[in-house]
Amino acid sequence: MDEYIDYNVAIDDSMYADSLLYSEGVQLAAHNSFSSVEDGFIHHPQQHFDVKHQFKFGARGFMVDVYDSPNSHTLLLHNKDLSFLSGISSSTTKTFYFEDYLEDIHYVLQKYSKSVITLIIENGKSVDSVKIRSALDNVGLSKYLLTKDPNDKTVTFGYIRKSDERLVVFLENGPKSPTNNIYTTAYYKETTYSLENDQLCIDRKEGRVSFPDKKVGVFVLNHFYSKSCNENLGVTSLAKHHCAQVNDYNSIIDRFNLCKSNGNVPTF
Repeated sequence: MDEYIDYNVAIDDSMYADSLLYSEGVQLAAHNSFSSVEDGFIHHPQQHFDVKHQFKFGARGFMVDVYDSPNSHTLLLHNKDLSFLSGISSSTTKTFYFEDYLEDIHYVLQKYSKSVITLIIENGKSVDSVKIRSALDNVGLSKYLLTKDPNDKTVTFGYIRKSDERLVVFLENGPKSPTNNIYTTAYYKETTYSLENDQLCIDRKEGRVSFPDKKVGVFVLNHFYSKSCNENLGVTSLAKHHCAQVNDYNSIIDRFNLCKSNGNVPTF
């Protein structure tokens, strides 16, 4: 793909012009973006492609679940101990280190100078913003962190590119005020999940900004089932929904427009 597509021009320049507010751009986000078949995630993978390929197919937001391990390493786990899967524990899966994942994010930011990446991190309570910032420091990502409120009306894609603050990080558990240029659920709205429970546009809350709040424009529209939609990923007994149905354009745009009609345009 690299040979004939300039992704800076093909996606980021044309879709996310310098004049566009970050909070008003509409971007594809990958749920549990690390748990891919390409990365060797065996049990209940959520993606087929690894992060670099997700990026090349248009994803600009990446959701990850981060937890501490007994040896103090920060790991990526899809739900701690995979407890929602009967008979499967995290000890039976490959170990996924958070910093290894961040290396791929660093690669993308270095290679594509027009691209803006957002991480939406669901963190175990022992993984605070200090640990997240330490991991970012260790792989050289801290210099890219956005230093202004992502909902600020001066934060355009042009501002972000000019300042080279092209990494926005949101954290689920943490102080409501930003720490170390890492933002929390107090800075975005989100629908509840999954499609088993919400096929409309329902306010998740849980510390996130409530839908009526007009000061916050960053809005995450969840559109996935809690169990894998793809029968071909080795989890046939769990696959209740086919990806072609889940990812159907009309299915997504109907929910998008429902949220929009209520005054909230999805950012991710």
